[in-house]
Amino acid sequence: RALQESNGPSTFDFVYVPCRHHLRYHDVRKMISTLKIQQSRVLDIYFPAKGTVAFLIHSGFKDELVSKLKAESITPRTNFDPISPTVIGDIKFANDSQDERKQRAQQLFAQKVER
Repeated sequence: RALQESNGPSTFDFVYVPCRHHLRYHDVRKMISTLKIQQSRVLDIYFPAKGTVAFLIHSGFKDELVSKLKAESITPRTNFDPISPTVIGDIKFANDSQDERKQRAQQLFAQKVER
């Protein structure tokens, strides 16, 4: 199967999920197992803003993940913007202009995607 031609899109998506309190990476991985989501299907986990967890997944898995989350009464954030100035939570950038904060958010997102 691994040596066959691919028959679908080779793109990736982020699914953003709300969380009430700060979680560690390990805790999120445990919750994924509890929800019976295969660990190998979630390529990366990161925390783009306070109260939000992001899952990097293959686009072909997105519908399945969203349906499993909804079955557990977890509603993904479909309107979350990772490059919005509101995601900057560091107080040292609190006095920056909206444009500077947006630029900083774009830099942070680009750094995360490049890793």
